[in-house]
Amino acid sequence: MVDVGAAFEAMKYSSAASGDIKAKQYGVAVGVPIGSGAVRGSYAVAKDMDSRPNSGAKTYNAGYEHRFSKRTTVGAGYAKIDNDAAAAFAWTGLPPTSNGSTNGPLAGQDVSTFFVNMIHRF
Repeated sequence: MVDVGAAFEAMKYSSAASGDIKAKQYGVAVGVPIGSGAVRGSYAVAKDMDSRPNSGAKTYNAGYEHRFSKRTTVGAGYAKIDNDAAAAFAWTGLPPTSNGSTNGPLAGQDVSTFFVNMIHRF
């Protein structure tokens, strides 16, 4: 009846300049079938990285997808990232500038987007 998913990720970045930095993220997602489509939503958290306060973020996503055939699905929705003061998380494919010179958000800047997607299985 309902699709539920969960994810957890723990990473370690090594740098000669700043040493090892550990990062942890987790998320949950749900899909509720409605007719020939589904309402989907997700919530994810990137915890503060070691020794870097206010470097985390939260992501929210809600949308609907409709299955037109066995091979084609079209969806639409809204997604938002709430960055902490020292974080600059974003999605790949954002517009090339945020302030005239930066490729992505500034630290602490929240980003959001409306999206449309299509999946066609060959």
